[in-house]
Amino acid sequence: DENVWLRFTYNINDEAYEMSWSTDAETFTAIGTGVKPCYGYWKGARPEVYCYNVTDGGGYAMFDYFNYSYN
Repeated sequence: DENVWLRFTYNINDEAYEMSWSTDAETFTAIGTGVKPCYGYWKGARPEVYCYNVTDGGGYAMFDYFNYSYN
């Protein structure tokens, strides 16, 4: 089994939320670019894990464990 860590952080200098992933919980790789919240309509960050399929074959995601922590 291989573990994957997902990190969701707020960059106060860029005023943007940034997402990244890691397989060793030490070295993280960015996922895309930062997302700036739209104040007035922003309802807060909601981390989630899901499966998205763009073909007709369906799909699924299986997770043995999900832990949410913050500091």
